Amino acid sequence: MKLNSDTFKVGGRAATYVLVICSLLQLVNYMDRQVMGVVLVPVMKEFGLSDSEGGLLTTILMVGVIIFVFPVAHMVDRWSRKKMIALLAVSWSLFTFLTGIVSSYALLLATRFFVGIGEAGFSPASTALISSSYPEQTRAQKLSIYAMFITVGSIVGVVLGGFLSAGFGWRIPFLYFAVPGVILGILALFMQDYKTRVDSTGTAQTVGFWEGVRRLASVPSLRWLWIGNGLYTGFIYAVVVWMPALLMRTYGFGEDRAGLVLGIIAVIGLVGVPLGGVLADRMQKRTLKGRIFFSSASILAAAVILLLGLASMSNAGGQSISALTWILLSLYGFTNTMAMAPLIATTQDVVTPELKGRSYGLMMLAQNVLGGAWSTLAVGAMSDAFGGGANGLSLALAITAVAALASLVFWWFASRHCPADIRAAKSAAAAVQ
Repeated sequence: MKLNSDTFKVGGRAATYVLVICSLLQLVNYMDRQVMGVVLVPVMKEFGLSDSEGGLLTTILMVGVIIFVFPVAHMVDRWSRKKMIALLAVSWSLFTFLTGIVSSYALLLATRFFVGIGEAGFSPASTALISSSYPEQTRAQKLSIYAMFITVGSIVGVVLGGFLSAGFGWRIPFLYFAVPGVILGILALFMQDYKTRVDSTGTAQTVGFWEGVRRLASVPSLRWLWIGNGLYTGFIYAVVVWMPALLMRTYGFGEDRAGLVLGIIAVIGLVGVPLGGVLADRMQKRTLKGRIFFSSASILAAAVILLLGLASMSNAGGQSISALTWILLSLYGFTNTMAMAPLIATTQDVVTPELKGRSYGLMMLAQNVLGGAWSTLAVGAMSDAFGGGANGLSLALAITAVAALASLVFWWFASRHCPADIRAAKSAAAAVQ
């Protein structure tokens, strides 16, 4: 495979700089996104919101992602990854700052929507750039480092956001969290970038918007992967957003303590991200279905363990968190994060370089349309329907965990097509040197 740039290098310092900047921006991305979960209770109190209206604050962000993720991913593949990353980072940081100064629920919805627009194309651009900067044999390992910062960002968002909110009000975290995104956005302009592939005559191998959609949709493993990932992502988003509120309602915590508990669980989950990348790469060497098999096993464990954790919390009776609940929630964090890198790597394994950004972008679109965007709103609505409080919210989260188990069926279908799709992508890439 040839990347048309005299200065683009696979491996080495340039690749390391790409990985560092993109990983730090991923941290900021999830800080800005997940802080809403830990400040949701005081936000709902200030604006007099129901659980459904509170859930909409995350759903509206994902609607922004849904609308713009594939058009922006298309621009990423046709224009420039590093320039798009820089532009998007500054954009979502600006609207994060504005979130902290709004005066009404309507304006709060608007700023979160525009944060979603800013974040829409970042993951496709960064995933394409990282995966192209390292050899295929270590792709999941390197992407696991990048994916690890999703968890790190979530930890910082809920822990630091919780303490800032408890001490200074819920608006302060948004004001502070906007700053590093602007700085890193500027630093992103100094990353290496690759140009579009060229064929033997020197003609650029570009793919139009709808042709890109058609080619990606024609890859069988991707179609099944999208559906399964929609159910999985809906489950993950619902837990991240609503778990702090459940801890507050069950144990009477403030946002600082609830954020700390979630942060501790996420720190344990950090171990699972790189470990998942390494183990999935090893399985992939044995079978071209290895990465998707590994992700399926991780999600099966995570969903079952969370159901057990919710059951243990329902019997708490307002007391402190029991040792059993700590163990179960920690195991959930560990097993859940192990699936991240292998799933990302699979979207890159089955496509040629000019479609890498759009491959992950279309998966983001599908995962949000099919679950991620509406799951937090659905949990809020179900909680209201079940009478609210700790019991109503716990039951609503349990339903999403059961739904996540259905993702295993779709990933089994995806695994049947993965070997042929990977070979086809390699053959197409080798034909253009």
